[in-house]
Amino acid sequence: MVMSVTTAAAANIAGNKARTLRSLPTPTTTGSPSVTIMSDGLGIYDAYKYTGSGTLVNNANRSIMARALVVAGGGGGHGGDFGGAGGGGGVIDTGLLITANATITVTVGAGGAADVSGTNSSAGGGRASVIANGGGKGGLRSANGTAGGSGGSGGSPDATTTAGGAGTTGQGFAGGGATVINAICTGGGGGATAVGSSVASGTVGGAGGAGYTAIDGLTYGGGGGGTANTGGAGGSGGGGAGASGSGGSATAGTTNTGGGGGAGWLNPGGAGGSGLVIILLPRFG
Repeated sequence: MVMSVTTAAAANIAGNKARTLRSLPTPTTTGSPSVTIMSDGLGIYDAYKYTGSGTLVNNANRSIMARALVVAGGGGGHGGDFGGAGGGGGVIDTGLLITANATITVTVGAGGAADVSGTNSSAGGGRASVIANGGGKGGLRSANGTAGGSGGSGGSPDATTTAGGAGTTGQGFAGGGATVINAICTGGGGGATAVGSSVASGTVGGAGGAGYTAIDGLTYGGGGGGTANTGGAGGSGGGGAGASGSGGSATAGTTNTGGGGGAGWLNPGGAGGSGLVIILLPRFG
């Protein structure tokens, strides 16, 4: 789950024909963000996309109602003993009030290595701060998945069934579980808009939960796929596929999508994908 808001920029652009629209001063940045023009049908924005950490300074002499897309790093899948898949990094799409001359500090979270949860991403300064939680790592054999922005899936069940870790409200969903004792199979990691699939047999691993499609047309925060005789598919939004059989390899989450890593069977699980941050400034104010 993600938060979706309408910014005040749209009303400024479309609603006041009595005055001339003024361009805002160009902000000062560090971290070398790419800059493109984007539109959501309500407003037009200069979009500053950060794939690494940096800063953005509002050079206007007044506050700006901006918009921020914050994607955390995806969780790593577990492997070596029929592990669970990593959950997608949390995704938040929300308004961001940037006060006059304020500096917004951007932190882009790393994806978790195998058996490691993802790292948080954030954008904050002035009067507001947005923090997305890293995706949860996949569970060990006979253990539940770890909570996160989206939760990792549970490991292969032996004497007891396993469950996925919880997602964070407003950022992502829970991972899937495995419901048949002694079946070599694991569910999919949770995604930004859907739970990871649970599994009830050792035939096909659970699919990762789907991610969130943002203003740039790309999808973020997909869950990793579970492992079984046929590995589960990664969720849309950079989720890595799970390993197929004892000799198969798990797939890592895609860089700068926050995708969760796929689950491993005997080989290691896949690493989670790193996150990103996009700051969208209205073109006129």
